[in-house]
Amino acid sequence: MSQSFAARARDDVADLIHRQAPRTSGRVIDDALLVVSELVTNAVRHGGGIAAFAPIIRGNRLVLHVADHSEQQPVSPDRTPEWPAEGGYGWSIVRNLADSVNVSRRPQGGKDICVALSLLGHGGTKAAEMSGL
Repeated sequence: MSQSFAARARDDVADLIHRQAPRTSGRVIDDALLVVSELVTNAVRHGGGIAAFAPIIRGNRLVLHVADHSEQQPVSPDRTPEWPAEGGYGWSIVRNLADSVNVSRRPQGGKDICVALSLLGHGGTKAAEMSGL
């Protein structure tokens, strides 16, 4: 289920960017779609499922709202020999590519994650550090 919802979410965000911010670079779009995939997949795997997904463009920023059914805060586990090398990168990827991340509790239960990404590519110091540039 997360695969199909993640694919739909990526398609929706790509369409939104192409319609409302057509001059956005391919690298910025790729980063945005990676963040969408990680947020949606984490909500399904660790958050009890998607409660809401709302992407919007506000000025030169893509704002992603993802709500799930868990009040547990996302974590980026420390890598240790005992910790498996598979998975666990999603939240770190989101935090490193985003210009801002806000996690809040929903009154009806669960949490809302709001992530903003620059469509101009100026948030690139984090992305460049991640890619080793």
